[in-house]
Amino acid sequence: MAYRALLVDDNSVSASVLSGLLKAYGIDTAIAESGVAALGREDLTSFQLIFADYLMPEMNGLETLQKIKEKTQMQGKNIFMFLCTGNEEEVRKIQLEETVPILQKPVKKRQLEDILKECISLEMPDVAQSSDAQETIIIPGLDTAYALERSGDIGIYKEILKEYYRAIKGKSKVISEYAQEFDVEAFKIEVHGLKSASRLIGALDFAQFCERLEKECLDYSRENLLEKAEQFICRYESYLELLKPYGEVLPLGGNRQKADIEQVKQWLIEVKNALEDFDYDQSVAILSTMKQYVLPDVYENVIENLQEKIDNIDYDGGIAIIDGVL
Repeated sequence: MAYRALLVDDNSVSASVLSGLLKAYGIDTAIAESGVAALGREDLTSFQLIFADYLMPEMNGLETLQKIKEKTQMQGKNIFMFLCTGNEEEVRKIQLEETVPILQKPVKKRQLEDILKECISLEMPDVAQSSDAQETIIIPGLDTAYALERSGDIGIYKEILKEYYRAIKGKSKVISEYAQEFDVEAFKIEVHGLKSASRLIGALDFAQFCERLEKECLDYSRENLLEKAEQFICRYESYLELLKPYGEVLPLGGNRQKADIEQVKQWLIEVKNALEDFDYDQSVAILSTMKQYVLPDVYENVIENLQEKIDNIDYDGGIAIIDGVL
């Protein structure tokens, strides 16, 4: 039997980590960027496992799991569900008030393996370290040993670095907009997500900065929030240069070939199909292929904007961009 897991998380880095760990055990994954998106899926009952991040906009993870449980049980399906959070205060509060199982972030491979053994009849494959697992990686300013211990595999860690790098511009834009709108609650949620993501790449100093800002921002005036947001984005975007060797998609060979308009349209249709199927990995893969080619000028900004939507797991936004140019 092929097992499937749905990951409900508005942070693409955190979702990528858990997806990588699950795939190592042969479990297919899909990602929903919010509780609303998860509940809107027509294939909810096809999943054996659902993992939901606690702190998300619109609907938190606990509310999401409760609504999914109500919906799927009406269809006669019981699914194993887990709430994911890295906040110890949240963990204690939830454990006192609710009975939902909690998976503490950053998720560790052994913890996940224990859950899989307990929940589903899965014969655990041998996921011992691969031949390149002993490879070391040193990045100035990052505690890569800490990060590798939590990712469990250097291949997964490199994917996390790529995901973190890809999200920086889009996340910076969103955070700046929330500060300008003085939407402190939404600002806090974004900072909370980046706290967890930064720990996953080993950016522990920046993660501590995120944690302080998360605790303090609700008490800020508009002026203070704008000032702190500017400092925050400056520090965050400093990782663009640091992670460039791990995050950039390099062209195949020395010179990139030109793609004609019809080929680009076909790729965009494939990306749209992937987004409509909530297939994050496929949409990213197609965009990566497109970046190997020189695209007609009219599509350069489209690809950049589309990448931003996908990095933020904004499937509807990505589909709207594609519809606007096809």
